[in-house]
Amino acid sequence: MREFRFSVGLVMCTIVGLLALGPAVRLLPRSSSVFKRWSDDVSLILHQEPNFDIFSSPASYYERLIDGSTAAPASRFVSIVEAKTLGPLGLERRILQYRSDYLSWGFRSNLKIQTPDGLFTTNSLGLADVEHPITKPRGTRRIVLLGDSFSRAYGVAADQTYGALLQRRLNERPGPADAIQFEILNFAVDGYITTHFPAMAEEARPFNPDLYLLGLTIRDEEGAYGFHIFRLMSQRLDLRYPVLRELVKQSGASAEDTEEAVSAKIAPYWDPITRWAFSELRNAAAPAPVLVVLLPSLDPEARLRPEARFTQTRQLLTELAIPFVDISACFAGIADLDALAVSPRNTHLNTRGHRLVFDCLYLRLTHDPALWRLVSGQGFREH
Repeated sequence: MREFRFSVGLVMCTIVGLLALGPAVRLLPRSSSVFKRWSDDVSLILHQEPNFDIFSSPASYYERLIDGSTAAPASRFVSIVEAKTLGPLGLERRILQYRSDYLSWGFRSNLKIQTPDGLFTTNSLGLADVEHPITKPRGTRRIVLLGDSFSRAYGVAADQTYGALLQRRLNERPGPADAIQFEILNFAVDGYITTHFPAMAEEARPFNPDLYLLGLTIRDEEGAYGFHIFRLMSQRLDLRYPVLRELVKQSGASAEDTEEAVSAKIAPYWDPITRWAFSELRNAAAPAPVLVVLLPSLDPEARLRPEARFTQTRQLLTELAIPFVDISACFAGIADLDALAVSPRNTHLNTRGHRLVFDCLYLRLTHDPALWRLVSGQGFREH
């Protein structure tokens, strides 16, 4: 009995201590980044939004990506504390919102949030980009960038992403005063996967793009669209596309299945689902063309055997006659891949990593006349 009373007392003291910790920490100097971070973390832990389920959140992928784990912790409270110590849970909660349509989630609009990795902003349409008028300015060539957090550039300033660097280089090339201007609109969203891109291309259509640039990561090759389909089915949202509905029906996946069960059931359907997604993307983009970029990874295996990456995707794109530029071996000669990461616990690319991706991409574009014409709309000229 004494041990029981002691345990109860310890638990109560812990709860009271946590409740008092948030206000107490805020009394410390604002310059203390460590205490400021703990203050934010505790505040978010103790003020969870009603009905917000962290285990059905698209943030779960990023929590695993950042902390290097692959399985959800057994204790919900411990999972919140562990994830919040690293930052991504609260960040994803603040920047993402669920949608009641096929895309299922997206960024909140008009954000300006200071994160441990820098300032994150969105425009009035919920894009991680500056404002762009829907009507394309005269003399402008517009490129829409699709992708996930790699292309959105998790942890990197918006003007230092590989997309922003490409836009800058295109506009800095010498030419006449009335030369065409380039805009690259960043439509990439954290957690988006192959099955998202046809619908996202449709959302970008009012901006009248001249090209869709799709940045693919190894997640797409590995068929990581299980969460997207699970989310749609579990929330009774429309799968929207007849071909996708039929493929999911054939797989036997149901709204009562767990995410793991849905992913396992649709895994054998990688080829038809991915084939459909690329074909549907091309249709949604028309008359603008699609150029796919096969992006590198910080995975050590990718450095050792880069040729083994995207094997199925390359074959499929070739069969569908969709042009692509393969820079998946961009990091092959770099020994210290950790130097390209945002932090030791966050394997998204840092500013240097995005610079290298841009360098590899621009080099490939300028050495292939067909690819260069696709991007620039004109022949390549050395100046």
